[in-house]
Amino acid sequence: MKEDVRILFTTPYVANRTYEGYSSFTRSDLTISLTIKRTMQIGLRFIKQNFPQIKILEFPSWEEFEEIVDCGWDVIGFSFYTFETNEVLRMADHARKKGVPQLWAGNFGALNPLIESVFDKVILGYSEEKITRELRIEIGEVKHPPLIDSIGLKPVGDSLLRHAWLYTVRGCPYRCAFCQTPVFADGIVKTPIESIDRVLHYYKSMGVQFMTIWDENFGIIPEHTRDVLSLFAKYGIPWGVAARADSLVKDFDEWYENGLVSVQFGIESMNPASLNAIRKGEAIEDTLEMLERLNRHQCITIASYMIGFEQDTVDSIEREFRELRRLNPDFLKIFVVTPYPQTPLWDQIQEDYGIDISDWSKFDGKHLVWNHPRLSPEDIQTVMEFGYDLFNSEAYVVRFLDKLRRRILDRKGLPGAHDFLLSSIINRLHGVSERRHFFA
Repeated sequence: MKEDVRILFTTPYVANRTYEGYSSFTRSDLTISLTIKRTMQIGLRFIKQNFPQIKILEFPSWEEFEEIVDCGWDVIGFSFYTFETNEVLRMADHARKKGVPQLWAGNFGALNPLIESVFDKVILGYSEEKITRELRIEIGEVKHPPLIDSIGLKPVGDSLLRHAWLYTVRGCPYRCAFCQTPVFADGIVKTPIESIDRVLHYYKSMGVQFMTIWDENFGIIPEHTRDVLSLFAKYGIPWGVAARADSLVKDFDEWYENGLVSVQFGIESMNPASLNAIRKGEAIEDTLEMLERLNRHQCITIASYMIGFEQDTVDSIEREFRELRRLNPDFLKIFVVTPYPQTPLWDQIQEDYGIDISDWSKFDGKHLVWNHPRLSPEDIQTVMEFGYDLFNSEAYVVRFLDKLRRRILDRKGLPGAHDFLLSSIINRLHGVSERRHFFA
């Protein structure tokens, strides 16, 4: 590829749709809800940090995309998820008509079988190494970009708590039947410890008040995790994590001592048969025991749960929700069992029941996209609303936010509490801004 190649990587366009990390799991008519808006495409941020010559465009309008396509690109690449396929196909068609020589596809949406017929190149996995080969350049160790946004509260505002994201590793060694990660990126990519140190120093200087470790499973490389924990102790930023129950059981005390205040984990089902079907590899008893332990330590618990397994009915789902309610998670992310391309679940459901691919926008974990033997799409929406009312009502949103505030203040002590409250007021008045989006 020529040295002066002009490359644009973009997300799908958006049309009056803002993804909310919390309020998308609540009833839409709530007066009070947490907000964390989707303002960054993290994969593109990693690419831009390590390849500054590549232009990125995050969540443009259709008009913005139309305008930038005419700027003489040699390559336009699209980073997208399966539910964004419709938008990306429209964008690719427009770029072809405008004469863009090469179109690339990446991210989990590129696993869709129809993508190869539309795009010149499909890049799967974490793409830094693949891009170095395409551009014939060396970048050295991968650098972690700054990833700062904010957590807000509807209707108060979007900028109450300055928040940041961190990946200590990317990838996952487990083989859950519903997950695309094993085929997307078959292996674990460590973020160099020097890069983590650099970004944590920046977060501290920017007054980040809470940090989410967004590894698919934190703690899967023990020696690397120990080095990371020493940095967490050094910088003292309270943090939350996504992890499996078996890792939590083994390492919880050490994590807790080094600043852990919240945990996201997948319960997925109260039915052992459902867990076996998706190859979760964890016993429900261990997960529930861990949930009780987290509650005893006043850790914030954010659980994910799947509905719509083949044996599910409206009554059985509501019964499982009531059983789970007694364990008192602080927030529940409810997903519909969704077969994604190139997963074992896709193959099994396609063979047994058939999958409806007439509208890819419904592959968002919120809709029934296959011919369920006992549930209709309307049934699914009914039980989702039942779950939202049971777990994520306004009262529980307020409790969640208050628990988050108290856990962070517990970690900071009295002097830190003053700084925390002051910075929250400043964020509310002036919003969260970054001095820079990328390191030089």
